[in-house]
This record gives sequence, C-alpha cells and structure tokens, in this order.
Amino acid sequence: MKEKIKFMYFIGIDQHKRYSQIAVIDREGNLLEKRKIYHYDKQELFNYFCSFPANKTKVVLEATSCWYWLADLLEKAKLKTILAHPYKTRIIAESKIKTDSIDAYLLAQLNRVNLIPESFLAPKGTRLLREELRYRISLVKIRTSLKNKIHSMLEKEGIDTPKFSDLFGKRGLKWLKSLELDKPLSQVLKGYLSLIERINSLVEKIDNSIKAKTKDSYEAQLLKTIPGIGFFTAHLILCEVGDIERFPTARKFSSYIGIVPSVHQSGGINFTGKITKQGNKYLRWALIEAAQKAVIKDGYLKVFYEKISFKKGKQKAKVAVANKLAHIIWAVLKYKEAYKPRIFKPQASPAMFSGPYYLRAR
Repeated sequence: MKEKIKFMYFIGIDQHKRYSQIAVIDREGNLLEKRKIYHYDKQELFNYFCSFPANKTKVVLEATSCWYWLADLLEKAKLKTILAHPYKTRIIAESKIKTDSIDAYLLAQLNRVNLIPESFLAPKGTRLLREELRYRISLVKIRTSLKNKIHSMLEKEGIDTPKFSDLFGKRGLKWLKSLELDKPLSQVLKGYLSLIERINSLVEKIDNSIKAKTKDSYEAQLLKTIPGIGFFTAHLILCEVGDIERFPTARKFSSYIGIVPSVHQSGGINFTGKITKQGNKYLRWALIEAAQKAVIKDGYLKVFYEKISFKKGKQKAKVAVANKLAHIIWAVLKYKEAYKPRIFKPQASPAMFSGPYYLRAR
C-alpha cells in the first residue's frame, strides 16, 4: 500500500538488442505513454528517463542477456529500478496477444501492484567481478576443448600416451613436443600446444588477481574451510550470491542455485523428479565440481555420497553432495563461522543423513 502512495509513475521496459519498448502508467493503472526508443542514441534514452521525478518513479526491466548497461543508465538517472525474473513472468510470454508494447504494459502493471518476481540486481562492481570469473571459466572450457582435440588426434594416429599423471604437465608437454608426426599434423599439434600455453598464462594471471582478493576477504577465508572449496570457488560464491540475507533458509539458497529436486503434485501425492536447473548455473556448476573433491576430504560427506550412490547412482549422489555443500555455505555465511567437520562415527545411525546439514550442533 505504501508503494502505491509513494510512486506516481510506473515504467515497464521490454528490452531488445537494438531498441526498448516502454510503457508508463500512473498509480491508478492508467496508460500515460508508450513509445519505442532505439539504443543507438543512448543520450536520448537517458534524457527521457531524467524527465521523470527520481523519487516518484519506479522502473522494472527483465533480466535478459543485455540488461547491464540499461540498469546502469537508470541508476545514473537516479530512478528506483527492479529486475524481473524472466521465468516467473511467463504470464507475459503466454499472453494470447504477444506484442512488445503489451509486454511493457503488463510489466508496468505488475510493477504498480508489487507483483514483480524480483531477481537480484547486483551492483556494477559485483557485475564486473562476475565477468572476470566467467572469463576464466570460458578460458578453461576452451583449454579443455583443445586438450580433447589433441587426445583425439593421437588416437586417430594410434599413438599410445605414456602413463603420465597429467599429459599436459611438464613431462607430458615435453613428450608431446618430441613427437615426430607428418608435417600437417605436426603443425596442428604445435598450434594447439601454443594456444594451451597462452591460455595457461591468462588463467594464471586471473588466478593471481583472485587469490589477492580472497586473501583480503574474511568471508572468502571462511568459505575455504569447507571441503572442496578453494580460492576460485570461494570468490565465485561471494560474487554470485551477494548478500546471503536474501535467502531466509538454506533450502531457499539451494533453490536459487537450482540443485533441489522438482516436485509434481497430483491428487494429493507428491512426485519428485530431476533437479530444476532453474537458477544460477555458475553456482550450480561450481558446487557440483566442488562436491567431487569434498567427498575425498570429508568423512561425513564421503559416507553420505556412498549411501546415495548405492541407492541412486553416482551422478545423483554427486548432486546430493552439492546440495549439502549449499546448506553448509549458507550457514557459514549466515553465522560468520568456519566450517566444523562432524566427527565421523562408523556406527552412526542412518538418521544422521536426514534433514538439512549446516554447521555442527550449536
């Protein structure tokens, strides 16, 4: 009710790559204006938003792939801005009449009655840190692809690789460079190895930057006490999560990541399915990767993994451990305490595996 009295104008923005469709309504829901503004003249767009009173206007835009610059522009115009969750605003996509102007109008109406399902609008500084982390992730994926191409090439030529712990370590690289291949293949191999060395250099540079940031962060040091979480994963968690107070419970946090099972209800009976995967894909990837290391380092998580693995298979067990890690992360950040491993007891009852696992009993 206070929102209706406070704001005079409610703006819905349906953003596209080259233009935005804008709808403006008043506090009674009357359409005041709708217009299409192209993005090539950002000054015109800025001047338009500046024409609205800063403390009387509330703007909503969807969390699409290109919202960053527009959110920065609205912040510069000093307008109250919220970010709409695209999956939860399907009422727009499922409308019988689908036009850009109607999308913007419906966003404005949902904005007016406070029914916008919000996404976290991260500050610009946090978004820049996220881009650095995502850049590193993309580099590692490219490097992995190049390594796979080299493996494939060796297999095609029937070349058996020595039993190195890492084919692309010092000994492995020395062996690869010493291979005598036909000229075209030799050039291909040399090119792949050159690219891998360049990527290694770039990744090392980013890692040094991330290490310096985590060293100065108290929360990052707390996260590193959790098994399977190193400096990179700790930094990624902090950048992607923002303020942990956004999540009232550990389950809400797991749901945000998208590692909770989907639930289907029919006739009063609940059916659980695969994980939703509707959430932060970077956190989901990081925790599933961390889960593989955590089961080696932590006795409790190892037994939990083996129990689930025996019943449902290794892949589901790995995801279940990732979910446990999400609960632990939530508790560590919530209570600002280091992770305290449980004392593993081989004869512990199966009850120890049920329920959410946070820190040790307080």
